[in-house]
Amino acid sequence: MKKQSFVSLVAYVYEEESTVKNLVLRIYNYLDRYFENFEIIIIDDASRDGTIKEIVKAGESVFVPFTLITMAWKQGVEAGIKAGIDLSIGDFVYEIDLRNVDYSLKLLRDLMDKADQGYDVVAGSAQRFQGLGTRIFYMMVNIAGHLKYDLKPENVRLVSRRAINATVRAKGRSRYRKILYKYTGFKNTLIKYTPKSKSKIKRDGSLITRLSFALDVVVSYSNIPVIFSSVLLVIFALSFVVSLVFAFIQLNFEILIKLTILMGIFGFTGMLTLSVFIIKYLETILRDTKEGSGYIIRSIERINNE
Repeated sequence: MKKQSFVSLVAYVYEEESTVKNLVLRIYNYLDRYFENFEIIIIDDASRDGTIKEIVKAGESVFVPFTLITMAWKQGVEAGIKAGIDLSIGDFVYEIDLRNVDYSLKLLRDLMDKADQGYDVVAGSAQRFQGLGTRIFYMMVNIAGHLKYDLKPENVRLVSRRAINATVRAKGRSRYRKILYKYTGFKNTLIKYTPKSKSKIKRDGSLITRLSFALDVVVSYSNIPVIFSSVLLVIFALSFVVSLVFAFIQLNFEILIKLTILMGIFGFTGMLTLSVFIIKYLETILRDTKEGSGYIIRSIERINNE
């Protein structure tokens, strides 16, 4: 018997011309076996190849509400999924990155079965080796976060409408959905799966772009800037006092001058690093206080054969 809940599939894609049509149709056929009512929303992040044409072909072959959102320029998966969620109407919403479907589609059913047990947020996490940068990022946020996040990499997620509504009511737009869902207070859980392939996960932007996003998250959702500043202040103060005492005991003013210069360099470096955190924090506040959705859409096209 098919489930009666209305479900939205919100899927992000960028330059996947060769695979997107077949993948979307596979997902459609799978969902059609288990859900009486559902919609499909595809977000194309300003692809420069033929991805959009292939999405339209897929949409013409399905018999449920099918919407194509085209972003004005490449804005990343966070902004893209947010655009799709804002347009969705489902009681539950699947969040999928079509570039990284390394799991069996049965996982979609497993996520819903777990949600039926009372969970509002259910995510799928691949059991794979994570790169050094990924591990450092999650370690920093988990250790120094405002809450006990216990975050892990996720490739697919199912979220209830009430959890989504709770994140919408949150102030600001510099948001990391994974942490926001933790903030809602609703029950969440993780399903681990073995990936079907060992292909590398596709991520947004250059290394600089990813580092900037990571810094956004660290500044917004962790105590790392405060901890770092406090530790730096203590080290600088102790080092300066010890240096002065040592120099005066030895009555060696040459050492005193050298140590003073060294402490000055150390202090300048620390203040420069602290300034980076402060500037990033102010940038985050400014972005949060601006009006708008946090993304720019070029077009919305509804395609279906109902």
